[in-house]
Amino acid sequence: MASLMETFEQQYAALSADITSKTSRLTDLSGVERKMLISQVERQMEEAHELLEQMDLEVKAMAPAARQKYQIRLKSYIAELSLLDKELRARIVPRDESLLRDELFEGDYVKDDQKQRLLDNTERLERSSRQLEGGYKLAVEAEQMGAQILTDLSSQRDTIKKSKSRVQETNYDLGRSSRIVNGMIRGLKQQKVILYIVVAVILITVILAIYFTIRKHS
Repeated sequence: MASLMETFEQQYAALSADITSKTSRLTDLSGVERKMLISQVERQMEEAHELLEQMDLEVKAMAPAARQKYQIRLKSYIAELSLLDKELRARIVPRDESLLRDELFEGDYVKDDQKQRLLDNTERLERSSRQLEGGYKLAVEAEQMGAQILTDLSSQRDTIKKSKSRVQETNYDLGRSSRIVNGMIRGLKQQKVILYIVVAVILITVILAIYFTIRKHS
C-alpha cells in the first residue's frame, strides 16, 4: 500500500506544481488565452481533488501503525490544495470584477446605485478572503494540536502496557510466594503430627516402664 501511496503523492506533487505555475501566469494574460488557461487550471484542480480522494481511501485501508503518518501528510495536501484554489479564485475574480467595473463606469447611463453595489460586492469579497485565511490558520492549528494529542496518547498507551506487564509479574510473584508459604504450612503441620506421635510413644514407654517396675517389686 505504501508504494501506491507514494505514486499518488508523486502525481499530486507534479499536478500541484503545474497548477501553481499556470496560476501565476494568469495575471499577464487576457482574452481567449486567459480563459483557456483558466479552464485548464480548473480541470487540473478537479483532478487534484479526485487524487486526494483516492489517497484518502488508500490511507483508510492502511494498518494503524502507518495510517497516522499518512493522515498527517494527506491533511497537509488538502490544506495546500485549498490555498491553491483560493489563489486561483483571487487571480480570476479581481481581474473579472475590474473589467466589469470599467464596463459599468465608461457609460453615462450607469446609475449611482449600480456603482455602490459593485463596491459593496468588492468589500464582501475581501472580507470573505480574510475569513478564509483565518479559517485556514485555525485548521492548521487544530491539525497540529491533533498530532500532539495522538503523540501523547501513543506515549500513554505504552506506559499503560508497561504498567500492565509489571502488574502481571507482581501477580506471578505473589502466586509463587503463596505456594511456598502453603508448602511451609503443610510441612509444619506434618512435623507437628510427628511430634505428637513421638510424645505419645515416650509417654506410653514411661507408663509401661513404671507399670513393670511396680509389678516386679510387688
